[in-house]
Amino acid sequence: MLKHQCVCGNAHIHPEHAGRVQSIWSRLQETGLLGRCERIRGRKASLDEIQSVHSEFHTLLYGTSPLNRHKLDHKKLLGPISQKMYAVLPCGGIGVDSDTVWNEMHSSAAVRMAVGSVIELAFRVAAGELKNGFAVVRPPGHHAEESTAMGFCFFNSVAITAKLLQQKLGVGKILIVDWDIHHGNGTQQAFYSDPNVLYISLHRYDNGNFFPGSGAPEEVGSGFGQLTQLLMGLAGGRVVMALEGGHDLTAICDASEACVSALLGDTCDSIFQWPQEKPCPKACASLERVIEIQSKHWSCLQNLPQTSGHSLLDGPLGAQGQSEKDEAETVSAMASLSVDVEQPGSVPDNSESSRSGVHCGDHLIASL
Repeated sequence: MLKHQCVCGNAHIHPEHAGRVQSIWSRLQETGLLGRCERIRGRKASLDEIQSVHSEFHTLLYGTSPLNRHKLDHKKLLGPISQKMYAVLPCGGIGVDSDTVWNEMHSSAAVRMAVGSVIELAFRVAAGELKNGFAVVRPPGHHAEESTAMGFCFFNSVAITAKLLQQKLGVGKILIVDWDIHHGNGTQQAFYSDPNVLYISLHRYDNGNFFPGSGAPEEVGSGFGQLTQLLMGLAGGRVVMALEGGHDLTAICDASEACVSALLGDTCDSIFQWPQEKPCPKACASLERVIEIQSKHWSCLQNLPQTSGHSLLDGPLGAQGQSEKDEAETVSAMASLSVDVEQPGSVPDNSESSRSGVHCGDHLIASL
């Protein structure tokens, strides 16, 4: 995955670069978190696995390289390879668009390794071999649609993994929480009509003016550690996290450290450091719009007290009892999404399943 880089050789001008995973790995080592985790070996996803979400044309287009094409059916390759179009980047390199770089010799192996590593980790968690895990992989995937690469993404690792959990392990219900700043249009597309997968995207929308322009409230189909802890209350704690976006190295290292620490059961710092600070008015307006739309589908959002514009200290004390009731209903509703996999038997606390898994370099899914 480290070799997926622009042929111009200048990683500093490309926000999605190998330093992202290298920096996270170094931070986990420096803090001692890595030593408390089970390290697992990644693998490349097969072309068949990738086609659980992507078209055959798209899979062959980005899943093959000059080194392995001779092993494949040349008749199938004629279309994708003949139509492989690149954009010339300002740096002199090539990409599938103005910011999604492509390296003909190394990118296909990297994107397949990213997908395969997420699959491998998720299957081990679903099988009870690991309690939870964090896949430190690149390139990301949540913008990749069935037949379209965009936004640094070629194959949708999380969507492919969820599809395979359904198809091969018979997982009945899956919750995907995506808190990248951008809407995961590819993941939404993959499961928009699937009643057994709930996809929740927390993203910046700006009335469609922020990339990728999708993710409106009507599409109903800092606190990283705290959110991870909350998610661990669902699906028996079987949480699989996969690195998606984030291009400020300090920020993604801080976020990854907090998430892995939470997966290991460490206590997180309080998120209520500024209890008197009120939310941004535009954020409140977005939240109220989301509640208006989603309350048609979630009874726990109906009859909520009007507190979205209040600070933590200014919130009406009279609403505390109702808030606790609403919170209990929400947890109960989302708990029904627990991964439904029949386990062969109970696993003792001192077994491998009590450990967290981390993969670098090569149910419940949270996209970071």
